[in-house]
Amino acid sequence: MISSIKIKIIAIITVFFAIVLFLNTLYSLNNSKVQLNKYLDNLNKSSAKILVKNVRGYMYNLNYQKIKKTLDSFDNEYFKNIYILTDDGHIFAQRESNKIIYEKYANFEKLKAEKNNNEFSFFMPIIVSNTIIGYVVIENNDMIFQELKDEKRSEILRLFFILLLITILISYFISMIITKPIDKIIANIKKLNENKDFNFEHTNDEYGYLSKEIEKNHKNIQNLNNNLEKIVEKEIRKNKDKDKILQEQSLRASLGGMMDAIAHQWIQPLSVIKILIQDLELKSEFSTLKHEDIEKTSKNTYNQISHMKETLTEFRSFFRVNKKTQKILLCESVKKTVELLKNDFEKSKIEVNLETSYLKEV
Repeated sequence: MISSIKIKIIAIITVFFAIVLFLNTLYSLNNSKVQLNKYLDNLNKSSAKILVKNVRGYMYNLNYQKIKKTLDSFDNEYFKNIYILTDDGHIFAQRESNKIIYEKYANFEKLKAEKNNNEFSFFMPIIVSNTIIGYVVIENNDMIFQELKDEKRSEILRLFFILLLITILISYFISMIITKPIDKIIANIKKLNENKDFNFEHTNDEYGYLSKEIEKNHKNIQNLNNNLEKIVEKEIRKNKDKDKILQEQSLRASLGGMMDAIAHQWIQPLSVIKILIQDLELKSEFSTLKHEDIEKTSKNTYNQISHMKETLTEFRSFFRVNKKTQKILLCESVKKTVELLKNDFEKSKIEVNLETSYLKEV
């Protein structure tokens, strides 16, 4: 990760300065070209003016020897050739040839039309008494200027690559300065992972603040780890207490439900027993009590008590835990259930008919 940060820093700084250097190189090359062209233009203008001034009289008198001598005196390596033309564009004299060749200058019309826009040719009229009697044409040595341009270009490009190399080195040292504290922080974090002691260097900058925060959070984590076991035990104890309370509440709710169910099933038999006892008391009070009445009441009372006992037995069996699996007669289970709910059926005026032939053993 740190290596990638170094590479990114180097790349960003290098690319930025490379663009700046590249633009500066283009500017320098263009400026160099402009300066050379300007120098060439000034050289041509000044030389042409001197030539026009010197050959004006000789041209008016058509003195070839004087004109040729004047042309030969302009021995400048930047000039490839210098021509003196007549007013109709024929060559009257030239610096690079001693022969008199009276022929029209090849690019005369084009040269007049371009009005000195040609980079390596210059054109100036020779005027006497407001009349054009000839022309001075200077052809520049383009090879020399091309060599100067190439030399200047090579110098600028050489400077560009030197500055680019210096930029890369500077960006590398800058990346080292930036990432060195991060390397130290990572080294200390690795010690944390290996459960080793660590010690940050606290500086008064962003890295110092970051190291302080890491130490602070590490101490908090250590304290949390040291107290974690106690916290877990405490929470487990709390959960056990909660489970115990829930179990007790569930047990009380179950007992309450069972007692409500038993009370519901006992209300009707107790009411019947109460009525039977009241009937005996009335008959005894009016001296109409007979032995048959006592037997009948005793029998009915016994039946109600037996029903209450069976009800209690059924509820005890229903709420019993870990009951063993055993075969039962379905008809008997249905009969007991109907008998258990007999009072509810009678109260609701429901008549239950059982066809026991369909109820088999299961």
